[in-house]
Amino acid sequence: MILLLLACVFTPYRLERAVQKYDERSLIDHLQNGKYGYIRERAALGLHRVSPNVTIPQAQKVLRDCVTQKNEFDYVRGECAYTLAKWNDPKVAELIVQALPDVDDETRYWMANSLRSLDNTYAQAQLYALRNDSDPILAAAVRQWLGE
Repeated sequence: MILLLLACVFTPYRLERAVQKYDERSLIDHLQNGKYGYIRERAALGLHRVSPNVTIPQAQKVLRDCVTQKNEFDYVRGECAYTLAKWNDPKVAELIVQALPDVDDETRYWMANSLRSLDNTYAQAQLYALRNDSDPILAAAVRQWLGE
């Protein structure tokens, strides 16, 4: 019981230290092997915080795999998509479009928001299609983003 408690306390601490020290390898390891979804989500966000606009090549494949894994928590997939979009990954628009039917409404919203940040005709075409989505909140947001 004590070991479990220590693991719950020290894992987030180690994760935050990895962000502060710009420890890309540790963040990638937490994303790949983190036992809990919130750890993997924070690792994906940490990779973005370590490198806000420049791709970390070692992390790119891990983040892409995260977006495509249907057995991953939706909020983790959304965070991985967000980081890739901020890095303007060339494959992220396609990965997001493929993931959209499989994730919950909130994650769909944030993935669509990630598409919005891309300067890509494929992403813009998907946003245009989402303006008539069955989720009224997403559809309204997309119409607002498109200036309609």
